[in-house]
Amino acid sequence: YPIKGKFLSYGKVDYYSMDFYESFSGRKDTGLIYSVGGTYDVSEKLTLTGSLQYWDNDSTVEGYQFSKFIVMTVLSYRTGFF
Repeated sequence: YPIKGKFLSYGKVDYYSMDFYESFSGRKDTGLIYSVGGTYDVSEKLTLTGSLQYWDNDSTVEGYQFSKFIVMTVLSYRTGFF
C-alpha cells in the first residue's frame, strides 16, 4: 500500500500446517502469523525496512507450543557497477 511514493506498507496473515511424520512423537504443528510492516526509501540507494510479527503456534507436543512477537529492522544500501 503506497503512501507518499517513498513509503510502502503491508499487512498480512499467514496460516501454516506442518507434519513431522518422521519424529518419534508424531508431532504436528499449526499456526498463524500476523504481520505488519513497511519500507521507506531514504534515498535512491538507501532503504529502511521494518516489520512486526506475532506468531501463534499450536503443536501436538507441549514443548513446541508458543506465542511470540518478532520485531525486525533492516537498513540496506544498493550499489551497482553500471
